[in-house]
Amino acid sequence: MRSSFAYAKWYNATQCMFSRKKRQAGLTGPSCPPVNVPGGTAMYMQANNAVPYSAGTTVFLMCNISYTPQGSLSALCQNGSWTPPLGTCLPSSQNGSNLITGQPF
Repeated sequence: MRSSFAYAKWYNATQCMFSRKKRQAGLTGPSCPPVNVPGGTAMYMQANNAVPYSAGTTVFLMCNISYTPQGSLSALCQNGSWTPPLGTCLPSSQNGSNLITGQPF
């Protein structure tokens, strides 16, 4: 049996699997649509690996170099929609910052 260390306490693999199944059992509702992020990427932490973008999944906003996040950096799939709405990635020159673009101030 394998063990893992989390939150300053040892758990065996069976306990971890049971805990995950228990958390997933409470997640119900429709799935959310995939997120399109111009100027960046959406990274997902799936609540249920068998059902992409299922209820309880978290999406994170990751902006490309020379883009800056605007709005929420993460959202949770609830009742078929991302809550709060995920932010956007703006070119650095559009949000008043020229640090990354190399433009003079």
